[in-house]
Parts: sequence; C-alpha cells; structure tokens
Amino acid sequence: MRMFFIFIFKIIIKILYKPKIMFTNKELQGKKLKSPCVIIANHTHLFDPILIETVLHGKMTAVVAKDWYEKKSVHWILKLAKCIPCDRYNLDTEWFLLAKRAIDEGKSIIIFPEGRCNPDGRISDFKSGYAFLARTYKIPVLCIGINGVFSVLHRTRMIIDVPEKVERTKGIPSSVDLEQKNEYFKQKVIVLKNRALKETMENEEPTPGDIISVNRGRYRHFGIYIGDNQVIHFAAEPAKEIDPKTAVVKQTSLEAFLRGDPLEIQKPLKRKCFSPKATIRRAKSQLGEMKGQYRLAWNNCEHFAIWCKYGVKKSKQVKKISTYVLMGCCIAIFVLHWLTKFIFC
Repeated sequence: MRMFFIFIFKIIIKILYKPKIMFTNKELQGKKLKSPCVIIANHTHLFDPILIETVLHGKMTAVVAKDWYEKKSVHWILKLAKCIPCDRYNLDTEWFLLAKRAIDEGKSIIIFPEGRCNPDGRISDFKSGYAFLARTYKIPVLCIGINGVFSVLHRTRMIIDVPEKVERTKGIPSSVDLEQKNEYFKQKVIVLKNRALKETMENEEPTPGDIISVNRGRYRHFGIYIGDNQVIHFAAEPAKEIDPKTAVVKQTSLEAFLRGDPLEIQKPLKRKCFSPKATIRRAKSQLGEMKGQYRLAWNNCEHFAIWCKYGVKKSKQVKKISTYVLMGCCIAIFVLHWLTKFIFC
C-alpha cells in the first residue's frame, strides 16, 4: 500500500511540474544509485524531496523538519514515506541515528542544508550536519541544483552532479574542516542552480536595464532586470500576480520572476530611451509604491516597465486586445445589421 501511494504521488508530481533533468556526467543518466549517499539540494518547495525521489533511481528517504513532520495535514504522507524528523531549532541527535539506520538498509539520505524553504529561489546559509553525516559514515555527497520556484504546469529544471567523497583533511581542526567542506558544497549547489536557471533563459542573457518578460499563458509579465539575478516588477503574489488590490512594485530574484518559464528580452522601441543606469534608478524609485493601483487597461506591469525605460506608459498587449475587441464589435454590428435586413426585408 505504501509503495502504491508513493507511486501515484510521483506520477502526479511528474505531470504537474514536468521536471527536465540534466546531468553533469551523462553516464549517470538513467542509472540506479548503487550505494547510499547524502543527496543535497537548494530548497524551494515542499515537494522537493518527492521530486528528487521521482527523478533518481534507488532506495532513499528524506530528512524533514520536525515541526512539519508533526503537522496533522502532512504527517500521514511523511510517515508513509518513512521520512526522518529533525528538530531544526534545538540540538537533535536522534535524526543522526535514524539516518545511520537508513544507510545500513542501503538507503540514500535527502537533506536540504538550508533548513527551510526559500520560495524566491535564493539560497540561505547551509548547516553542516549533512557533511558530518557523510564524513562519519564515509559515504559520498550528491549535489543537485533546482532552478528556482515551483509553479503548476510550468517546467522545473534540475541539474544533478556526480557523487563526491568527503574525507577529513589532516592538519586542521575537525570543526574548521567541516565548515570548509560545507562552504565548498554550498558553492557547488549555487553553481548547479545557476546553470539550471540559464537553461530556462534559452540562451538569452539579460543585461542590467533590459526590459524582460515571461509568458504566463493568458498574458505576458514584464519587469526591469537590474543585475545580480534581480528583477523589479509590478505584481502581486505568484498565485494572484495581477490582483489589483495587492499588486505593488517589488524586487525579486530572476527565478521568482520566471517561475520556470523561458525568459524573453524585449526589442527596443523606436523612440529615445533612458540609459541602463537611469532605467534602474527609475525602477528602484518606485519600490513599494503603487499598491492597489494596478489597472489592466492603463497601469499594468508592461506600462511600468515601458515607463522605466522610455518615460511613457504603453502596452502592446492592451493595444492588441483593444484591436481584437474593436474588430469583434465591428463584426458583431455587421452580422446584426445583416440579420435585421434578412428578417425584416
């Protein structure tokens, strides 16, 4: 029964998030993990452990926060998956013993060293417990980079590295060696995550001051790229991005802006524009402003981005929709006129 539920859940995750998996070494693709290892990744969503189990082959379990493990709404599924609870706020050694038992059973251990979810795609400081576990039991560390945030029916990309052994460096204190290893693996995960993000950009690299956009299906969302993987845009929360009541000018990571969709750099308009520095300065001047002022027809995210770059408020999307509406009205009037003529003549 346990395996059946997990199998069904994996299928649902695969359909919803359509993961695209890349390997730094293609020889590992499709192969089963032969021996236990510690699997680490950046943490962007509650479903990260299930996603990793879905794309990797082999026996594994995940270390989860004890406060989440004890929540009634998710406890049953975490218990069913035989996850290992860990108290992230107090000194906890029990998880270490449970992890050792799982390793002896031939299972790999999934750990998220940040100790929390970062939905905006940023990477927090790593805790070194995973490195201590790998070093103590002489098992390798497998790094995974996930490209930012989850969004239903939007492709999630992951890059999987090769397992790497953790050996004690002689001549330096154990704690110092552990922190050095921790920082090394953190940088490795950051590099993998950024590579996964570049795959999302489809070979388009924005430069500071560019107007960038992403297709959301029913509409296209716009923002100003300001460098260092940061974007300023006019939007609400991801679930209700164009909610007029809560939309505000804000700065987020590029991952949070893209939400797994391909990036597009907007072509310049045929008019005088501000320099990249001035464009960014204008965008930053509006941070936290315009709350509750979002209007689809005359003050949307595209109006904001065009204003930052060109000093005027324009929207090709609104113009296109207006044209279609006008054409529809003309056709409707013509049809009504024809029907009236046909019926009464």
